[in-house]
Amino acid sequence: MKNILEIKNLSFHYDEYDGKTGLSTIGNDGIEDVTFSIPEGSFVTLCGSTGSGKSTLLKLIKRDVITSGKRTGNIYFDGEDIDQLSAEDISSKIGLLFQNPEDQIVTDKVWHEIAFGLENLGMSQADMETRLAEALAFFRLENISRSDTASLSGGQKQLVSLASILAMYPRLLLLDEPTSMLDPEAAEHYIATLKKLQTSLGLTVIIAEHNLDNILPISDMLMVMDKGQLICCDTTKEALTKLADTESGSLTADLPLPTRYGMHIRAKSIPLDINSGRMLIKERALNTPNLHTTTTTDAVADAATAAVADADVATAMATACPDQSSVDTKTHPAALTIKNMSFRYTGSDRDVINDFSATFNKGCVYALLGCNASGKSTLLNILAGNLKPQLGRLMPKLSSLKIAYMPQDTDNLFVSESIEKDLLSVGLKKDDYPEYIRHLDFSRSPLDLSGGEKQLLGLAKVTALNPQILLLDEPTKGTDNLSRALMTAALRKLRDNGTTIIIACHDMSFAAECADICGIISMGRLTGLKNCREFFISNKLYTTPARNMTLGITEDLYLEEDIFKL
Repeated sequence: MKNILEIKNLSFHYDEYDGKTGLSTIGNDGIEDVTFSIPEGSFVTLCGSTGSGKSTLLKLIKRDVITSGKRTGNIYFDGEDIDQLSAEDISSKIGLLFQNPEDQIVTDKVWHEIAFGLENLGMSQADMETRLAEALAFFRLENISRSDTASLSGGQKQLVSLASILAMYPRLLLLDEPTSMLDPEAAEHYIATLKKLQTSLGLTVIIAEHNLDNILPISDMLMVMDKGQLICCDTTKEALTKLADTESGSLTADLPLPTRYGMHIRAKSIPLDINSGRMLIKERALNTPNLHTTTTTDAVADAATAAVADADVATAMATACPDQSSVDTKTHPAALTIKNMSFRYTGSDRDVINDFSATFNKGCVYALLGCNASGKSTLLNILAGNLKPQLGRLMPKLSSLKIAYMPQDTDNLFVSESIEKDLLSVGLKKDDYPEYIRHLDFSRSPLDLSGGEKQLLGLAKVTALNPQILLLDEPTKGTDNLSRALMTAALRKLRDNGTTIIIACHDMSFAAECADICGIISMGRLTGLKNCREFFISNKLYTTPARNMTLGITEDLYLEEDIFKL
């Protein structure tokens, strides 16, 4: 089988900003001496910790989207040097879906967004209309085809961006964290769609992800990057065999829970999915009558930050997640009460927030779950003062509270050419930097950071003024397990200091580790509000991978770290 992509000795280093001279210099961050080849028609998973170089590699392959820096080495697409390909060939034959769909959407209507690339290729009106109709039908976007792109949820924008790329019939599709803003069911459907495109069209897919639960089982190949270097590139089975022999937790931290568990107990056959992992636990239970788990106990959250130095993810995860039962939310006074609130976007025929009532207590962490377009982001924007509800009351008034809001698109938070200056804009000097961002290169532009690094930097900025209420929209988007552990530790410190934290997310494992109280936003209302343990133990459809892995074996386990105590 011929290779559609060949990379030879590829290195790239971003330009950095010199605060003393005001000039750009060549920095150390990027990728170093990367060599690999991908057979045509392969489905490839690209994984690695936050800042390992995954996004940089994908941008270099696309060629016209990389920011300034120095590149050496060669990239060959279908046997041709990528530098010799025309701009039209790059646009039509190689598709790249960015981490943040906001960076990709350029028009005001869904139908126009899908047609935009076709227009730039100079396609005839008849052919363009046919491609547009085909894309709308295949991706089931007919019902929102005339909607404003600005009104879409993050997940809908991700799907529209994919449709706009696939309408050009690319041969190589590159995706950077495409499921980070999708709810679990939507993510599963999204990945199944990609697999269908690969098998039916012979499309080559390279997908960079941290959440590999749905991706690894269907991948032909696995690539792993660490600190800018390619650690392995092989068939999925061979790559996992190599990783199982490594002592570095950072290389395996983002593999699916069943896979990590199989490696942990040195199983003969490493499971790739939940069902295989459950079968492995059942088999061990038959052979080990006393197999059981112990309850997680309180631990010091600060210890998680120490894991940055050696990337000891297991230590970070174990110390970042105190037992949720340690917080008695009933004894905490109300920080914010919402009464019968409703909100409807202009031109819409339904309320996104419908007769919504809830009380959020001081010093508690709330995780608001729910499907895409359920109203989670809308609610946070109302509480942040960005939207005004048509009905209902907020007590006390928002103007009397110190509220901080981190949106899905953290790029909107950054205002300076370097991280150091950006932090200074909110009064943070070097001595004040929180531990979880001290590993960053502060001379770099915030916009050149990986998605996970941006989330941590954004958190540092919005918490600099010690808010009473902290609103976070998909804070784990693009983050690896270590970054999530560091974020959990930081949020628990804020909680213990009295901050009320309200998180809108799809990340079940993060919610289970971080939150005191969880609920689902559905039909514009908050339902099923329970303490975290009760929420995830009682649910079977909307719960954590750890809970699903132990269904029918034990009924009181829902946290990842407890799986490894079995």
